[in-house]
Amino acid sequence: MSLWRYVAIPTGGGDRVRGEVAADSAAGVRAQLRRAGLVTVDLRALERPGDAKTSSVPVIWRETWDRHLRTRRRPQKAELFDGIGTLLECGLPLREAIESLKASRAGGASGATRSLLLRLREALQDGDSLASAMRAEPAWFDGIEAALADAGQHGGTLPSVLKTLADRHERADALTGRLVSALSYPVIVTCVGIGVVVFLSTQTLPDLVQVLADAGLDPPALTLRVMACGDFLLHEGPWLLLGLPLLALGAITLGPRLSGAAWADLKERLDRFRPALLRKIAAARVASGLAELLSAGVPLVEALRVLAPSCGGSRARQDALRAIAKDIEHGASVADAFGRDQTFDAEFLRLVDLGQTTGELPQLLARLGERSRRSSERAVDRLAALLEPTAVLVLAVLVGAVALAAVLPFFQLQEVLG
Repeated sequence: MSLWRYVAIPTGGGDRVRGEVAADSAAGVRAQLRRAGLVTVDLRALERPGDAKTSSVPVIWRETWDRHLRTRRRPQKAELFDGIGTLLECGLPLREAIESLKASRAGGASGATRSLLLRLREALQDGDSLASAMRAEPAWFDGIEAALADAGQHGGTLPSVLKTLADRHERADALTGRLVSALSYPVIVTCVGIGVVVFLSTQTLPDLVQVLADAGLDPPALTLRVMACGDFLLHEGPWLLLGLPLLALGAITLGPRLSGAAWADLKERLDRFRPALLRKIAAARVASGLAELLSAGVPLVEALRVLAPSCGGSRARQDALRAIAKDIEHGASVADAFGRDQTFDAEFLRLVDLGQTTGELPQLLARLGERSRRSSERAVDRLAALLEPTAVLVLAVLVGAVALAAVLPFFQLQEVLG
């Protein structure tokens, strides 16, 4: 379904009417306007944000881009879910709630959000459920959100489900944000140090080396090495910065095309090098996502398959969750299925086994997700406390090396002149 901008006039005459409407084709737009008593004067298709023609783009690239857009749009989605849930609690039907929200946001909403509300409204008018309309918007909603909306509609708990989704987005990726904040300062300091090395070694030191050469003296070895490092970073650094993303992109694209045994072996080898902190973050996301889906009434196997492409992990993490779902479907216990993935530690497996035995798996998963989140936050705080002084030390070493490389030629000149 695409978005169209129209100019029309009432059938009986009157001022022109301008607006936007979602439909599958231009004929569908004209039919809708005729039913509304309007005659189309001008009609133009609007390209949906983030949905450029990507039929020739590999699926994995489109999925990655959609995931990026969903991450960027979390604040808008939190506001959207909270608004719809509040209006539903007040007794408005779903379609009227979306229409009211669109009208109240018309003055300040972004074009992308306004277009989304239009498409949701049109899909509901065509008889689609909210979950179906959300699944048609992969750049906005993931499988977890659509599954929760579907379960909420069938169970009559849609307002509370939407409020839960709003809360989820308000606190979503808070842990990742803290990790990024912890890494930002060391990265900035390191970049400043590298910039100082490049500038002084390519702009200042060559002049000093030339002075020594004119005096018939050999430059200090440290000075020459610092100049060589700066020259390498200046000329080869951009290629390295360009090559690393290309290498990662090639691995993402070509990795799944390896034979099953080779790909599985590569994933297992790489997984051994994953930091424990990243494992905790991944475990917290899986536990929290499963708890939400199970609490909404989604069966465990289906919840795992819904969670796989929506948990924000790598392709290897998605394949691992699908494999766990397959094992459980074939009769394996929940603890045994999760135990084959190194991401989940003994505590996770013990509580999952206890939850399956007592029938309180959603509650235990929610507690486990919260426990993993708190543990990860403490680990991030410790990491930040360690990295900040380390970054300062690295900067001091870099600047000190360049300063010493600049001072040594003066000592040589002083000895000659003296």
